[in-house]
Amino acid sequence: YYGTFAKAMTEALEQTQDKNNKLFLISLFKNFGNVQHLETLANYLYDEDLAMTTMMTIMSIPDSDEFIANRVMNEQGDKETLAYAAFLNFHPLITQIIDNYRI
Repeated sequence: YYGTFAKAMTEALEQTQDKNNKLFLISLFKNFGNVQHLETLANYLYDEDLAMTTMMTIMSIPDSDEFIANRVMNEQGDKETLAYAAFLNFHPLITQIIDNYRI
């Protein structure tokens, strides 16, 4: 049933034009999304009304770190949202590097 549900949600997301409905459908991917859905969701990173919800959803999907890093490095999406994702994803690493070099 998972495959049928995931396909129906993906199709609904692609077909609806209403942004509120898109936001709702995108947020549902937090509950069932996996790496197979990342490219579909990434299509909405360019729309500033949908980008933040989309990025938060992508970030909730296990094993999405490399995908997010590639989007950030290649500036593929709304710049404000990408900057936020970069901060959230890389903040622990940057903090650790800084702590390692403190005198």
